[in-house]
Amino acid sequence: MSKKKLIILLSVLILILLLGGGTFIWLNLNTVATNDAVIESEKVPVNAEVSGKVKDIFVKPNQAVSSGQLVAEIEIQQTVVAPAASRENMIETSKKKLQEAEENHTNFAIMYKDGIISQQEYDESLEKLAAAKEDYENNLNGKTQSNSKTMVTTVTKKVYAPKDGTVSINFIDKGENAVKNNPIVLIDTDKPKLIAYFNPKFRDELAVGQTVDIKPNNYNGKIFEGVIENIASEPEISADKNSQVIPVTIKFNSNMNGYSFEKNQSFTVSLKRQ
Repeated sequence: MSKKKLIILLSVLILILLLGGGTFIWLNLNTVATNDAVIESEKVPVNAEVSGKVKDIFVKPNQAVSSGQLVAEIEIQQTVVAPAASRENMIETSKKKLQEAEENHTNFAIMYKDGIISQQEYDESLEKLAAAKEDYENNLNGKTQSNSKTMVTTVTKKVYAPKDGTVSINFIDKGENAVKNNPIVLIDTDKPKLIAYFNPKFRDELAVGQTVDIKPNNYNGKIFEGVIENIASEPEISADKNSQVIPVTIKFNSNMNGYSFEKNQSFTVSLKRQ
């Protein structure tokens, strides 16, 4: 090969490398990406709507549950104040009691005369009649004051599963006290989510509703489309890399064409800078 041809060939190769390198740099400058993305189950806590004692729990870990299925029952005590009775009601009530006492005493008098009951039983009926008369007269003359009554009643609150899935954790047992808005059990739903862990420096580049490219790490060339559903408000520590990451929840937004992925399947997620 002549020197001139060699120089031309080298020049072409250098140009290709420069163009390729420039394109690579341009793509990286305009792309946000992470290869730390995995399929995880959507975890739904089933919270207590009220505070109270757990009467019963009907599910246990690894048990499949359906949306609307009864999960637990919580007993709560409610204080009910019964209003004071009106004067008319008090008169009517005491009148009925007086009539009952008069009928009972008449019957007891007959039975006492026939030797069926003892003197003590007859005297007790007479005392009840006298007390009923006094109570009726007091109500009739406005001498009795009605007071409101306070009663404590127990109400059972039922707790239902909000979604289909499998119980992963029971946070509380039967007989323990549940706290309002605190979880009773945790359900792994049947709809897994893709969680991508981004470097916190990309926080301002991420937005809910933003489309992303999803590439399975073990499928060469296959790329799916997704959309960001949620972005964690605060970074967390990655156990694997001992560094801070921002968890981002992503939903597959394109036709899966029969593909399905198992839990812990890894992916690379990328998106264009805003």
